[in-house]
Amino acid sequence: MSQNKIWIKTLQVNQINNNDLFEVLSNPFLTKEQRDFHYLNSLSWSNLGQQSPEVTTSSILAPQNQAWYRYTLSWSHNRTLLQLQYDPEKIRLNYLNVFANPGLSVTTAQWQDTDLNQTTNASLGLILGGAFSIINPGNLNASINEAKEQFNTVKTLATLKTKATSQQRRQMNERLNNTLSYGNTNSSLAQVSGSYTFSGNITSDSSLLLQLRTGIYQRSVQFIEQIIQPWTDETPVVIDSVSLGDLGPMFSNIPKTNANAPQTITYTFLQAKTSDGQILFDKSFVFDNNFDSLFTAASMIGGGKIFDINFSRLQLSTSQKREIETSSYTGNLYLPAVEFVMSGSIDNLSYSLSTGMWFNLFPDSVPMIDNNLGKLNPNATGESSLGGMLKFATKADFRNTFYDKNKQWSTIIVNSPFFSLTYNNNPNRLNLSSLSIGNVFQFVKPDFNITLYPVLNCSPQILNPDVQSTSLGDISTFLLMNFSHRSGFNFNTSFSFGNQEPSYQIESTYDVFKDKELGTVTIGPYYSTYSTATKGFEGQLKDPNYGMIFRYASANSGLVMNSRLGKSEDGFRGDMNLELKF
Repeated sequence: MSQNKIWIKTLQVNQINNNDLFEVLSNPFLTKEQRDFHYLNSLSWSNLGQQSPEVTTSSILAPQNQAWYRYTLSWSHNRTLLQLQYDPEKIRLNYLNVFANPGLSVTTAQWQDTDLNQTTNASLGLILGGAFSIINPGNLNASINEAKEQFNTVKTLATLKTKATSQQRRQMNERLNNTLSYGNTNSSLAQVSGSYTFSGNITSDSSLLLQLRTGIYQRSVQFIEQIIQPWTDETPVVIDSVSLGDLGPMFSNIPKTNANAPQTITYTFLQAKTSDGQILFDKSFVFDNNFDSLFTAASMIGGGKIFDINFSRLQLSTSQKREIETSSYTGNLYLPAVEFVMSGSIDNLSYSLSTGMWFNLFPDSVPMIDNNLGKLNPNATGESSLGGMLKFATKADFRNTFYDKNKQWSTIIVNSPFFSLTYNNNPNRLNLSSLSIGNVFQFVKPDFNITLYPVLNCSPQILNPDVQSTSLGDISTFLLMNFSHRSGFNFNTSFSFGNQEPSYQIESTYDVFKDKELGTVTIGPYYSTYSTATKGFEGQLKDPNYGMIFRYASANSGLVMNSRLGKSEDGFRGDMNLELKF
């Protein structure tokens, strides 16, 4: 005979630590209001801990953009002395030059706001040129005054007596001009405020010029500043949200019946305390929610009701606020600099070496910014108070001239391979040290000439330590081709390839009007796959556009106007450059 044992668990008062739950489970005579009251009080509230703060950023003021300009005023004074010197072996031309171009510079936003720091930096670079106004090497001023006196009194100039032939003089003059031009082209200065050529020896087959220069060195920068205000006091604690999720009935395999739960339950929190007794708030909060899915019951054998278990969440929150003002500047700095230049040539080889130092009185300051974040922000560039720069360039000219039967030249072919190094000891992604190599090919006929100019450029990591840039180590290619005819027709095209998408530009112009007294008017079409955008400094943007070119040059080149008027998918495109020489 089998025996069945039945274990019966009875509810007893004060045997559980939740009297409200005891009432719900044991008392079938509770009214609806009493049952809901005990149920809500029987819930166990657990502290889920402090959540990570939610940061909300809102813009209070619209961005304000300002365009800054630099205006300069300078006074130039150029003094030059040329002397032919004879010795038993070779005829030499001694070149002595003192150039002073002191001035002042103002950095301003349309004269409504002036940046004194950048005005001081640039003006100092121009004022340094005033030192060359007072030096008088080789009694240069006396020689110039004597020449002026003879010119003003219309005295007959002495006959030039020299052992040098006209061919030698022409060669020395051409070599001097080429050496001066090559040295100026490969200078690191953006603007020269003064120079002193203290050693200049020119012969028909060699040259050497030593120069000391002062002026302005240009660096591209992107500065970012943030002014962070302190946090405000915490706001009073509030009920941020109440989450009432339905996890389903306790006995899901038993058909669920409605417990005649009210459609809306209103409950009020009068006071909230922390575990240590600190009162968070003592106010009345009323919520209306649909509890249809919260209160459920399942039918059981023998009658009676059992309530479901549901987990909900009450979220308390407090907040703080603070203001952060962000300013950014993208553009150029113009810094005072001193430079030493050595340029010269030997036979068909030309070279130029320039090295110098620049300094910045306000390394963390640009217009509207006084404290640059520098390396603290990956989008910002950092600057120092002192820096050095070096530039070296060399080229070789291989010239072949072909003559006709009348001993008149008919064809000239020139190849000029070149190499250049640009280095600064404070590189960043906007001021990279680089290497360039290329060749200039010229094919010249009496009626036309063709120029082909390929260049390879690279910014290696070894010259740019600690610089984060995707273009480091990549080789960029630039190719320029020009065809010019004596009738006034010109065709130019350029291609560039590198780590960015290839781009090209084509233009064709013709001199429609040319007069010795009125000047020259040039017109022609163009097409370009990019636009030159200026946001502090120039950069290329993909923007196919086409249009017309209009140029005018006065007879003495005192007035030069160059303009492009075109359109793209985004609308009008155009630029105009006007140059006026006094």
